[in-house]
Amino acid sequence: MADDLEALMVGEPSGISLKVLQKLSSSLEKLGIITANDVTELLNYNQSSEQHFLEIAHKGALSYDIISHGQTAHSSMPSLGINAVDGLLRFIYEQNIYFEELVKSNNSLLGTTTPVITKISGGEQLNTIPGEARLSILIRTIPEISNQQIIDQLHKILSKVNAKVESQLTMKINFIHEPVFSSSQSKLSKIAQTVGEPLLQQKLGFIGVPGGTDASQFVKANPQLDVLVFGPGNTSAHQVDEYVDTEIFHSFIKVYEQIVARYLA
Repeated sequence: MADDLEALMVGEPSGISLKVLQKLSSSLEKLGIITANDVTELLNYNQSSEQHFLEIAHKGALSYDIISHGQTAHSSMPSLGINAVDGLLRFIYEQNIYFEELVKSNNSLLGTTTPVITKISGGEQLNTIPGEARLSILIRTIPEISNQQIIDQLHKILSKVNAKVESQLTMKINFIHEPVFSSSQSKLSKIAQTVGEPLLQQKLGFIGVPGGTDASQFVKANPQLDVLVFGPGNTSAHQVDEYVDTEIFHSFIKVYEQIVARYLA
């Protein structure tokens, strides 16, 4: 489906409520998304309830599990078993050494790669040697270091650890999403800014964000694709009572119509 596309606009929420923007300004500056001075300027100009951004970049994502396979035994006779947790701990140690190097690369819009251990489980009960242990990791990736490069390095770490511990470790890939990185000077970006600012009554700046969208699947098939994430709704409303501002929603209908008309003119 992406083979013949030259540009893609993803209509996921690209806004944040003005109240939340004020509260999060220091956090956003720390993440390198927007400066405090930019926030002040945007708030002074904005005539609506939300501040939107033209998202031309977002991180990719790599999720995987490391499973350590041991041998269950009674805690009174540990020599008869193989402790799966020990192997997992050794992997975490080696992985952390790699992560320290991984986060040194930086992207101008997205910052650094972000690895996070999200879940650890293992063992059956208090008085037995754990026969299996599992580690879950989610890495937010940047274009400078591909998902495949990371996977290749993880396989090397697995081989190194398996040669040193009694338990045997395997890796299961849960999903791979590509990072997205487009230009603020692309045809789509320029038209969206020109059309969007007067219709939404606000200044629209270009940013990169840590999260992801379905655009990852399109750029995987078509790496040259110009991508823009721009849509009604605000990213600070991920909760039970999510909503889309009616006025903003209707404004975006006009925004989309004019962007498409100008792009295809």
